[in-house]
Amino acid sequence: MKSAVLPVLFIMFLGGISIPLFGQNPCTINLDISHPGISIPENFLGLSYETGLVNPDTKGNYYFNPQNAPLIKMFQTLGIKSLRIGGNTVDNAKINVPQKADIDKLFGFAQAANVKVIYSFRLKNGNVAESQKLAKYVNEHYAANLECFAIGNEPNVYAKPFATYAAQWKPYFQAVG
Repeated sequence: MKSAVLPVLFIMFLGGISIPLFGQNPCTINLDISHPGISIPENFLGLSYETGLVNPDTKGNYYFNPQNAPLIKMFQTLGIKSLRIGGNTVDNAKINVPQKADIDKLFGFAQAANVKVIYSFRLKNGNVAESQKLAKYVNEHYAANLECFAIGNEPNVYAKPFATYAAQWKPYFQAVG
């Protein structure tokens, strides 16, 4: 079945014809190479990882470190240019907030993989002063590999009105922004 689909798709792109696939309604696709749309930026492709992976494992090993050659090679092969650190574990009190040594390993990896980092700070039950201290450290040491800071994860998971969430978020923005 796969070998029959590829020529059909190829013909659709070249000819701009309408044909039904697998019992679906027909659709028309036209390729107009003389009027290209907006280009996808070179730094578009990125991955998002949980904050918990910035911390060392039980043996003291870091997932993100400049010696993790297979991961660096994967990022380079895929063309990954953006690494978001956050996810659900950024706001999980059971996960330690990464400290300077952990951040050093992360940004060593970022330098080796040639990626920019979107670094998230804990909002839920977080500490504004600690986040400010770590943001200052990152800015002073790793500005070249920092895309931006993020605060918390997914505002919709807070069981509060948005105004309450925003009031909690604003001091972090002022401290790390």
